[in-house]
Amino acid sequence: MKLVDDRAGNVRYQYPRLKKDRSRIYFSSNLHGEGSSRDIYSVATDGSDLKRITNTPDISETYAALSPDESQFVYSATVMTGVQQIFLMNYDGSNLRQLTNNKAFHRYENLMWSDDGTRIIYSVTYGSDAVNGIYSYNLVDNTTERLLPIHAFATSLFPGTGRILYYKNQSQIVELYTINPDGTNAMQLTSFGAVTAEGAWSPDGKFVAFGSSRESKSTANFEVFIALARNPNTMIKINTPVSDKYNLDWR
Repeated sequence: MKLVDDRAGNVRYQYPRLKKDRSRIYFSSNLHGEGSSRDIYSVATDGSDLKRITNTPDISETYAALSPDESQFVYSATVMTGVQQIFLMNYDGSNLRQLTNNKAFHRYENLMWSDDGTRIIYSVTYGSDAVNGIYSYNLVDNTTERLLPIHAFATSLFPGTGRILYYKNQSQIVELYTINPDGTNAMQLTSFGAVTAEGAWSPDGKFVAFGSSRESKSTANFEVFIALARNPNTMIKINTPVSDKYNLDWR
């Protein structure tokens, strides 16, 4: 079901996230046509009540994530210096606070809140080997911890435990892995010998959804699968359009 108009393909809608009660979707878009910059929007899951949350023509905001108590947003933004930073603001747009002080070119991606609202989990990508990895930002003492020192993409936190689902590329083979929220006990979840990415735990933790080329054998044709979390080889395929593998979430 299409929730928002694509305006003849000139508008991009990226990085959708569901509100915890599944009533709204938050996403990044250049919906108002102000150059290539993107703002954060939200829309009800029935396509009604579209709202613009940020209005910054010279700054592109992405990966917005609403805190568990729904009082704050965290997001990454490309600022005037041309590099990305992570920002925190109240739900109403007040009390804007910059969390990072990045001085190099790399991206902050897939921002996620811990269940207790004290930590932000995110990926640093497309930088140097010295900085790429999965990180945790502690909002209590404003400290940052590098949990996994490799080029990897965190995509989902397991309900309750906060175990991190992520994917990484090894010799053009991409698989899903998990790791504890303190960076210990990394384990491989899938072994399909293909490109498998963008995993998402179900709200009850029983299932995992992911995009994969395991059947198509082509990175131009990803398909979405739902599998048992404890046994990803037990799965069903969902018929989806080509390359429809990104930003999976459960409703």
